[in-house]
Amino acid sequence: MNRIIVVAAILFTVGACQLRTAEPVNTSERIPAEQISLGGVLADELSQTDHAGREVDKRGPVYMATIEELQKLLGQTKSTGTDLDDTEIGERWENLNTEITNTFESLTTQDLNAWVALNDSLLKYTQQVRFADALERVVYNPVNDVLETDQVKSFYFTRLYDRIYFNVFGSSSLHYEHTTGGVVRIVQDTDYPFDGRVSIKLELQDKRYLDLFIRIPEWANRASVTVKGVKYNVVPGQYTEIAKKWKNGDEVEIILGMRPELVSREKPTKAFSLNYGFAEIIEKGPLNQADSKIIAGTIIEKIDGNVISKNESYYPLLNHKAGKKVLLSLYNPYTKERWEETVKPVSSINTLLYERWVKKRQEECERLSNGRIGYVHVKGMDSQSYRKVYSEILGKYGTYEAIIVDTRFNGGGWLHDDLATLLSGKVYSTLSPRGQDFGTEPLSKWKKPSAVLISESNYSDACAFPYVYKTLKIGKLVGMPVPGTMTAVWWETLQDPTLYFGMPMVGVKDTKGKYIENHQIEPDIKVRNDYEVVTKGDDQQLKKAVESLLNEIDEK
Repeated sequence: MNRIIVVAAILFTVGACQLRTAEPVNTSERIPAEQISLGGVLADELSQTDHAGREVDKRGPVYMATIEELQKLLGQTKSTGTDLDDTEIGERWENLNTEITNTFESLTTQDLNAWVALNDSLLKYTQQVRFADALERVVYNPVNDVLETDQVKSFYFTRLYDRIYFNVFGSSSLHYEHTTGGVVRIVQDTDYPFDGRVSIKLELQDKRYLDLFIRIPEWANRASVTVKGVKYNVVPGQYTEIAKKWKNGDEVEIILGMRPELVSREKPTKAFSLNYGFAEIIEKGPLNQADSKIIAGTIIEKIDGNVISKNESYYPLLNHKAGKKVLLSLYNPYTKERWEETVKPVSSINTLLYERWVKKRQEECERLSNGRIGYVHVKGMDSQSYRKVYSEILGKYGTYEAIIVDTRFNGGGWLHDDLATLLSGKVYSTLSPRGQDFGTEPLSKWKKPSAVLISESNYSDACAFPYVYKTLKIGKLVGMPVPGTMTAVWWETLQDPTLYFGMPMVGVKDTKGKYIENHQIEPDIKVRNDYEVVTKGDDQQLKKAVESLLNEIDEK
């Protein structure tokens, strides 16, 4: 088929799949095939595969020798009980994985089966996520027609006593005899890979202790794992462990951040490979419509009847189309369905991306603090930002134990005293009608602990506020130093409205009579957001602020 663009929204981000080695080395065993049932799209694909009628692949294997060498090395590693990270296997596997991913649809049957067997063995010896990622890529690849059902079941779930590993996502179930007696049945309910939501339900005769290990794929940098409202720590490229006593009907809710990656090939073929991850449809964006059938992995084949080809950019097809109706010709590579939808593109998604950024940090703060600490971001030092911050602090987060006020990437304005006043409330009375205490005064100020996030991106009045906050000893500043830019600027427009400029007019001195301009504001807790960490979706400064506030709360 023609080279196409894999998308699930008009505007989205495309990420690369880089695999990471997990820390612990474990051993697990296969679960008998008769104890596992597969459903959904995977069961359909496996049932439609005609293994008996398939033509014999007469091509010579390309990677067989390398794979056999790695299998031999693995056998030696197992015999000595050596950690895989202390051998050359990991590095050689990474190089081979890159080659195989880039030539996936042209693999011979021998190569593919050997690759599956190698990753199966590596997974059971180490329980490292990268090997499960590789296996799932084979399982859900549209060009795959060589795997047997029992072959897939051998690595779908693995276990060691009552430690259950979820290595592949998809509609399925397993049952086994618990080590203390009684049948345990676990059901995966999901539309994966069309949808990143997975529900794991437990069916038990009585309460039983189980140790569940949920695979978090390397590409899932926006994943979450929740049990009864409690969010567990999630790290892409590792397993999330949930060790507890479970009762019948308990559920685990998993949400995977998904986006598409187009795997380009040097030579055109009839097949294509949809590689992880999948698209994210931006909330409130042009494709975030209730009646739309567009889901993660949907392919846009045409825009207003114009075919999208591999050698041409699709950007010109959307030029000057903001706010106008655009016809999309769409294709679902798994259901094989083709249809059309009309959408209205937008000229910019900056506001949507900002709201998404704030929401992610609110969710992360909620998870890290177990619902004890709230989070607000001050977008600008202006009335609109203040009204939003005020309503969220005293409304949405009014019952929380502490609040984090994020001022990073704030370009200034004039709001420093308003924010400082809002956060500096001190209890001076208790409201108690008929002996029932129900609140304290002041009602219009935050009276509990707070912390302010700052960074090198704060400017002007976003420098003034951290100075005031620290000088009045309201709470701790967390992050990186703020450049001293606390000078009021008058902005003027000339007769030609395109000429707009600012003039520094009012300098501000500290309590010792020194100008704050050119004197940076130092944080109480200095934390840098490292590039390698930020690009994976982690906010080190936010984590440190949560940690500091939790310590402060618990000490009271």
